[in-house]
Amino acid sequence: EPEPPTAVRAIWEAHHTEAAYVAGAAVDAAEHALLSERGAESPFFIFPVHREGGHFTLVSQFAPEKQMFVMTYLEHYKKDPALAPPWASVTLYDELLHTKQLGLLRAEADADRLTKPEAARLLTQLRHVYATDAYGSRTTGPWALNHAERHFNVEEYFQSVQPPPAAAVEPTAGSRD
Repeated sequence: EPEPPTAVRAIWEAHHTEAAYVAGAAVDAAEHALLSERGAESPFFIFPVHREGGHFTLVSQFAPEKQMFVMTYLEHYKKDPALAPPWASVTLYDELLHTKQLGLLRAEADADRLTKPEAARLLTQLRHVYATDAYGSRTTGPWALNHAERHFNVEEYFQSVQPPPAAAVEPTAGSRD
C-alpha cells in the first residue's frame, strides 16, 4: 500500500491521457457502486456521438458479470444484436475499492470507428447518466428507458446532450459501416 489514493488517481489518469483510443477515470467508491448497481438495474441506454454537424447513436448494454458497459452502433444493433460489433466499452475495476476506496474506469474505443475525444466524452456521459440524479429522470434517464419506456423522450434526451466545443473535435474516425 505504498501509494495513497490521490497518487493512484493521478497515475491512472495520466496513463490514460497518453494512451491512444483509451480514456480513464478514478472515482470514489460511492460513484463506482452507483455505476455498477444502476448498470445492473437499467442495463440499456443510448448515447449520441456528435460529429460533422449531426450525431449518430450508440446503444449501450451493461454486463454485470464482466462489470462492463459495451456500446455498439444503433443501426447495427437493430439489424442483429448478436452480431453488432462493439464500438466502445467502459470497464469498471473494483480491485482498489476496499484498500483505497477508489474505483477505476477505462473506456476503450474501436480506433476505426471512434476518436479518443469521443471515447472520453462517452465515459463522461455514462458517468453523468448513471451516477447523478439524471439516472432517475422521468423522461430522459436510464431508469425511464429500461422501466418506463413509454415515458422516455429520446428527443428531449438528445437535446440535453450538448455537442462538444469545436476545438475538442478531432478528425473523423473510420466509417460507421
